[in-house]
Amino acid sequence: LGKVAKLAGIRKTWEKNSFGFAFVYETELNKQEIKKLAGEYKLHMYFGFVKHGYGWIFVKGNVINIGIGAFIHMASNIKEKLNRFLKYIKFPNFDYSKLGGSILPVGGLKRKIVSDNIVLIGDAAGVVDPITGEGIYPSIKSSEIASSVIIGALNESNFSKRYLSKYEKILWEEVLHDQKIAFSFARYFYSYSKSVVESFSNNLRYGKDLLDLVAGKKRYQDLKSYFVKLPLM
Repeated sequence: LGKVAKLAGIRKTWEKNSFGFAFVYETELNKQEIKKLAGEYKLHMYFGFVKHGYGWIFVKGNVINIGIGAFIHMASNIKEKLNRFLKYIKFPNFDYSKLGGSILPVGGLKRKIVSDNIVLIGDAAGVVDPITGEGIYPSIKSSEIASSVIIGALNESNFSKRYLSKYEKILWEEVLHDQKIAFSFARYFYSYSKSVVESFSNNLRYGKDLLDLVAGKKRYQDLKSYFVKLPLM
């Protein structure tokens, strides 16, 4: 992870508390098997199986995605916890040969992500949501911002670190600053995940806002007041 950053001298290593790890398993199932596991819902999130993380079931047509993830410095024996999770959801005939693993470099921390002639995007820049672990939307956003800055660099024939730092500034303003808020929420969220999830589940507006958050339609700063009001139980 981060080979380009290392080779370019931008970053030697990641901060200890700045990334998560997830075990991910995908397979095709028939409609009856999917309905038995997931019912009518496309997404299920399960808390309590791993500290500072969660397990999930995500349905994509006839493909089911199952996994468990957490901040890596907080999650010991995560494979053992995956097995406990699989036993709980009663997943049939699990094939470990299809099990994959992913490093998740979370956003919200100040990092160097540009150098002369180089900009880091996506996972290399560390833009994964610190709470949900979602990385597709912020990766696309970072690519769009980088493209805009690179077009400007081409027009001006200027690929200096100083010029490309525009990307760093815009990415912080549009993505990473909000993820900084999420990073500060994350410890609270996972320490009281049952209360948080119940609050969002019992309030349709909160639930919709949470889905909009994952889809990139809302920002954590829009939900600050919600987290302040949540019960600590």
